[in-house]
Amino acid sequence: YWFARGNDDALAGRHAAAARAFARSAAALPTREAYYNEALAHELAGEPELAIVAFESYLGLELTERGLPPDAAD
Repeated sequence: YWFARGNDDALAGRHAAAARAFARSAAALPTREAYYNEALAHELAGEPELAIVAFESYLGLELTERGLPPDAAD
């Protein structure tokens, strides 16, 4: 539900609302797609600090899925 809502909000140009929806999606089911879309929506909403946090979550999950420690990108 939240991921689809985020897509709808993003397509309508409601980037802050999209970011919140993608964040709720990621909280319910952490996926790279949810974190990535959340980060992009924050960036488009003019919220760079929140975009960085979401991008870091995206990268950490990607590294974990590849069998690397989440801090391997440091």
